[in-house]
Amino acid sequence: AKTGEVLAIPRDRCLPSLRTTTGLNTMDISTKLDYIIVKEHPNTQYILTLSKFSRKPDWGKIENEVRTKHTNLVVSHRINPYSPTTRFLAFCSSVTFYPSNVPEIYKTLDLDNAKMLCLFLNSTYFFLQFFVHREETTGRYVNIRIEDLRRTLVIQPERLPLKDKELLLDTYDSLKNVQFPSLMEQFRTGYKGRVELDTAVLSVLGMESGQIEEWLPQIYKRLYDEMALTRSLRKD
Repeated sequence: AKTGEVLAIPRDRCLPSLRTTTGLNTMDISTKLDYIIVKEHPNTQYILTLSKFSRKPDWGKIENEVRTKHTNLVVSHRINPYSPTTRFLAFCSSVTFYPSNVPEIYKTLDLDNAKMLCLFLNSTYFFLQFFVHREETTGRYVNIRIEDLRRTLVIQPERLPLKDKELLLDTYDSLKNVQFPSLMEQFRTGYKGRVELDTAVLSVLGMESGQIEEWLPQIYKRLYDEMALTRSLRKD
């Protein structure tokens, strides 16, 4: 095979997908999606020859299986919360996509609900719950299991008052394309985007502005100190 050879695959032979959440630096991934081939295309046989794949693909089965995974919202399944490339736990796309098995699919029936849940799942309130329920593993990687998600308290967007929905959606739109620093750096510095995100979520949960201003710096410091200690005790 030729090194660096580029093959063109017609867009109508593919569906939007997401291979991995590693390194994503914004909550909104509408323009950062990958593609998965679900239909036969002019270069099919050539690619099969290069890959030495012996069986003929069942394209109908492949497309049917992929289409069962449609969503606008995913949660990372396995993360290194101490890594400089880990900024968020959840990601949202205005384009419906069909992710790989790497992230957990969070099914929502409405795009606005997905945006509000994405904001909530990236809040410090949710991160604290995750940090308590996290699965202990060797090294610095942590699995976010379906069981963990089921044990956490999560907002129900469809039941929120209109003013709360507007606050969350406005905040999401304000922050969706902002490139956040790492989680640890967010907590260490009290990053302004982190404060804006958490203030909106905590306001919806019923906390007064004075309480939020007093509480956030304290919890950021404690989280950072705990994460720094945990990181120092774990092997790479």
